[in-house]
Amino acid sequence: MLADLGLGTDAEAVYQQLLKHLVATEVDISSQLKWSPQRANAALEELVRLSLVRPSLEAPGAMRLIHPEIGLGVLLQSREADLLERQRAMADTRAAISQMVVEYGETRPHSDWVRVQALTGLDAIYAYSERLSQTAVSEVAVVAPSVFRGPEGRIVETVDTSLLSSDVAARCIFLDSLVNDAESTSRACTLIEAGAQIRTAPCLPPRMTIYDRTTAILDLDPECPGVGALVLTGTAPLAALHALFENVWRQASPLGEGEQEPDEELTRQERVVTELLAAGYTDEVVARKLGISVRTARRIVAFLMKRLCASSRFQAGVRAAERGWFSPNRV
Repeated sequence: MLADLGLGTDAEAVYQQLLKHLVATEVDISSQLKWSPQRANAALEELVRLSLVRPSLEAPGAMRLIHPEIGLGVLLQSREADLLERQRAMADTRAAISQMVVEYGETRPHSDWVRVQALTGLDAIYAYSERLSQTAVSEVAVVAPSVFRGPEGRIVETVDTSLLSSDVAARCIFLDSLVNDAESTSRACTLIEAGAQIRTAPCLPPRMTIYDRTTAILDLDPECPGVGALVLTGTAPLAALHALFENVWRQASPLGEGEQEPDEELTRQERVVTELLAAGYTDEVVARKLGISVRTARRIVAFLMKRLCASSRFQAGVRAAERGWFSPNRV
């Protein structure tokens, strides 16, 4: 307990004895603690050095205890003063480190910094998106696996081209199933008329919008779009996200052209369904990833299993692989 005040183990043991007896000689301490005289003497000398005992005026050769409130109080004050000084020194060190961090940051390009900011709710997401759209200088790239609808069921624009400068290119990738919804198709055509490039793919990665390859807005939870989003900046992560976008863009088709090629056995959508089946996804997950109803997903699954003469999803996946139905380059 007294070690924090600078007392060694032996000195504390002797001090505890003096608390009981108030006055004691070296011989008394040796007898009470069963120590050698040298050990008892060393402990007493330590207590003298710390001003916790003094020679007795009544008992020659004995030491008397200085009142603990005085002796220990002085030690405590000394330790508190030391601690305060250390705290001041730590504060100075902390300030010096903060200055070093600032100076270090000023010597590094800001593009190397990685920052993440969370947004909650559609209003916050679209307010931030509007600001980024207004300040964009080269391109806005969008991957939209689904459309956002407001409380009244109204579709929320994927990208507001009216906010973009005439020098800013807009590229958007939607699901092939977009053409099954008249309102969504009309909105996509409006974007094309405004100068945006639109492509579709049977299956897409989670939603993302990339501004000038420097900032991206990503769904916080891909399963619940619109609940929240992450704003991400930084050279390395943005380079990776843009590379992903470009890969999907290359494999996507212009709006309305994502149908079956004359020499292909399957439509793009059917091909992706076989890959999802082989991966073990349920009909519900297949439907969500393709932006179609569960009923439609089950109809496609049943059609494919019949074509493959398969009695299980696993068998369907094996036979689809044997026929070369899987797309080797699909993300």
